[in-house]
Amino acid sequence: MADISERIRTLRKKEHLTQTEFGKLFNIEKTTVSSYERNQSIPHDSIKIAICKRFNVTMDYLVGLSDTPQPAFFIPRLTPHETKVITAYRDQPDMQPAVDRILGVTMDGYVTVYAAANSESNHKHTITRIPQDKWNEIENEPNTDEDLM
Repeated sequence: MADISERIRTLRKKEHLTQTEFGKLFNIEKTTVSSYERNQSIPHDSIKIAICKRFNVTMDYLVGLSDTPQPAFFIPRLTPHETKVITAYRDQPDMQPAVDRILGVTMDGYVTVYAAANSESNHKHTITRIPQDKWNEIENEPNTDEDLM
């Protein structure tokens, strides 16, 4: 496995940064970056943490304990648009089942179905939860003219 000096050099070059540009990211001099890459000195823990955050790698990867840059549960950073979508989704709980349905998202093996209220009901609509396998059967049944009457 690579050591920290090799990992710093690899991360820097992967982003096409010079040692000077890399140093500016972490408020360190080019000569300091050079000493890291030649294994003449080791970054302070605060610099290591900053490098991990900036390049989205684990500390284990940076220091050479792992060849995997991100953990198995790694979640990539969200784009500004993705953040807005998630916020809107959270702010509209009544819309979540419809969005889930459009996207084909099921979390617990059930599909939530909204039905229009009938005249005897005081509710605007009813909610039914159908197991996903049963819903798939219903969706795959051929439509007949009798279904429309």
